[in-house]
This record gives sequence, C-alpha cells and structure tokens, in this order.
Amino acid sequence: ARALYASTAAGVVDITSKGVTDSSQSSSPFGAPQQQDTTATGTGFVVDGKGHIVTAAHVVDGASSITVTFQDGTTRKATLLGKDTATDVAVLSVDPSGLTLHPLALGSSASLSVGDPVAAIGDPFTYQRSMSTGIVSGLDRTISAPNGFTVAHAIQTDASLNPGNSGGPVLDASGKVIGIVDQ
Repeated sequence: ARALYASTAAGVVDITSKGVTDSSQSSSPFGAPQQQDTTATGTGFVVDGKGHIVTAAHVVDGASSITVTFQDGTTRKATLLGKDTATDVAVLSVDPSGLTLHPLALGSSASLSVGDPVAAIGDPFTYQRSMSTGIVSGLDRTISAPNGFTVAHAIQTDASLNPGNSGGPVLDASGKVIGIVDQ
C-alpha cells in the first residue's frame, strides 16, 4: 500500500468550488430570494500532461469559480470543460505551464472481480491526501448520485470513503484508475 501511495498521490488534486445558490425557499421579509454563497470541496486526478483533470460532476456543479491544489501546494484556477450528470463525471482544465504533472494511468474495470484489492486517495472531511484500502465488494451496482440521477454499473467497495473523497480515484493494485469516488 505504501508503494501504491508513493506512485500515485502526486496525481491526485484537491478541488474547491465556489458558487452561488439561489435558495428561493428562504426569502427575505421583502419577498426577494436570498443568494447564498456556497463552497464545495472534493478530489480529482490528473489524466494527462495537458492539464486535464477528472472529478465528480457534483463537486463542480453550478460553480462560479473552481480552484485546483496540487500535492506541492501549487494552486490553479480551473475551467470546466464538460460534465455528464448521468454518470457524475466532469473534466476540468488548468494551465499546465510551470507545473510538473503526474498523470494517473487509466485501467479497466471490466476485469475486476469481487475480492480484488482497491485503494482510494482523496480528501475526506477536507483532510488532505488520505488513503483508504479495501476490496471490491460488488460489481454492476446501481446507485443514486448526489444530484438524484441514477448511476449504473458502479463498483461497490468497502474502502472507507467520506465527504471530500468525491471525484477522487479508485485504484487497482497496480495503481491504475478503475473508478471515480461518488460519495
């Protein structure tokens, strides 16, 4: 597990999304909707040397500003390139100039079996760079994403996943990404 962490942690990033939510349920005494500043935190991972980062769509949904923090503490503003709420996946882009990026290799979940070891690296409860390990508990599960959409073909694991892990990588024993945390 130590070697797995050492070889992959540099490719994991912290994501902070700031946005404005229109909460029309909480109106002022004058009947106008209140604007409420919100901040969401999560995890993502670098997928190439061009500055592309994958995370969960709900981590960046509705964000007016997205900041990515790398393992060395460097921060960059990110642009949302696209998202798929049906699978709860989003792709971000940061300017890669001056950065030493550590892309994570993508694997395949097709060959997974129940009992295979997996690991997740992320920021549970906003603590940076925590790793949890476990096994594949089940395959082809159907879950509800935080936005209410149904996500099919999910991998169930008993690795500890908590708020803040969302969008981070689920890794196989060789350090390849075989899933994205949807917490």
